[in-house]
Amino acid sequence: MHNYRIHLAVSVLALGAACSDSSGAGISVAALKQNDATPVAMDSAGTAFTMEQGLLHLRHIELDLPSSRSCSDLADQLVGATCHNGNTASDEAKIRIAGPIVVDLVAGTSTPSLADVVIPDGTYRRVDLRVDDGLPSQGVVTPGSPLDDNALAVIATFQYEGAAATLDLRLNFDEDIRIEQPGGVTVAAGEDLVARFAIANWLGSVDLAACVATLTPDAGRFVVDDRNDGACMGIEDTVKRTMKESGDLSHH
Repeated sequence: MHNYRIHLAVSVLALGAACSDSSGAGISVAALKQNDATPVAMDSAGTAFTMEQGLLHLRHIELDLPSSRSCSDLADQLVGATCHNGNTASDEAKIRIAGPIVVDLVAGTSTPSLADVVIPDGTYRRVDLRVDDGLPSQGVVTPGSPLDDNALAVIATFQYEGAAATLDLRLNFDEDIRIEQPGGVTVAAGEDLVARFAIANWLGSVDLAACVATLTPDAGRFVVDDRNDGACMGIEDTVKRTMKESGDLSHH
């Protein structure tokens, strides 16, 4: 089993140098593929689910400031992001990339595009992804789309009773997904800060096969959402927990 990961890659420009060329800046969230393979996750029963589509709705992305930096230091160094001081003495300042943002995990694209975001180089210890349900009134989710009132929407293929079937998983939740790295990750000018999730682990504690067995398919399509009960209950909480547990920070 390959350990496929989702990454948040932040390309950092050399601050203080000439910045007329901003091609190195950008943020993406995507399901990384190894050897051009499609991401695969196994559930607790050993059923393999091949991700064809994955959409994630973010309210915002926040990063702890690099070591020894303050918001006043960064006033002219951020593009597509803002710096916020804490409300109290114990609150740490944050770099915030405002949403709403819809991320296509398979294509590695987002709406709106984050390609022009610039953050400073330095040592980063924490990234927070604020995941919440998408609403058409917010402007980036269309009525009737998989993310209409959902935070995560996944289309995956699998084998069911000897035939090809499709899982349509739609989860509605609000959650802060915090990724921390002891000691931090030092990102030099021109490098990427990478927040990674091992999606191969997301379904490891869920018996999706048992859930699917209780559903009535429509042309081989099984819809799992917050209206399901019985064997399908608890999937949302498990996915939230495993998303938190499978993250780390790196750079390249």
